[in-house]
Amino acid sequence: LLVLQKGTEIGYTAFIPVVSERSIVKLDADRAAKKGERWRKIVQSAAEQSGRARLPEVHSLHSWQQLCDRFTDFDLVLLPWEGEEAAGLKETLKAKNIGAGVGAGASNGTSILVIIGPEGGLAVSEVEKARSCGALTVSLGPRILRTETAGLACGVAVLYESGDFS
Repeated sequence: LLVLQKGTEIGYTAFIPVVSERSIVKLDADRAAKKGERWRKIVQSAAEQSGRARLPEVHSLHSWQQLCDRFTDFDLVLLPWEGEEAAGLKETLKAKNIGAGVGAGASNGTSILVIIGPEGGLAVSEVEKARSCGALTVSLGPRILRTETAGLACGVAVLYESGDFS
């Protein structure tokens, strides 16, 4: 809920909830629909509070395969993962020229999906599936972050590098 609220305030454009092997909360269709309504209200309230004219979209609950099928909707798909040792987030964004030639407060129009794992972390099979669909795994540094913290930290870094903060 914190990621929905704060992510809306800082500029996220969409949220796609995903069922993962290690998700602690398991939702059936009815519970997912009710949660979706609640999530939309949180996003709407945060958008009003922060003066956003456009609401971020809150998508329905996706399976891992449904999420992978959407990767082609994005220019770049990033998966922060504690098992990644070589590629850091900053280096990956620079290598992909995110923010190149962007002025203060402007966006370069690159559509980026950031996948944040559940409380229990991602299963290796999920990471491998995401990689096979085109996701790039990145490290967020030496610490293991909570889901909420990773979602906000990674999102802020991407928005900063893409020129969204002046």
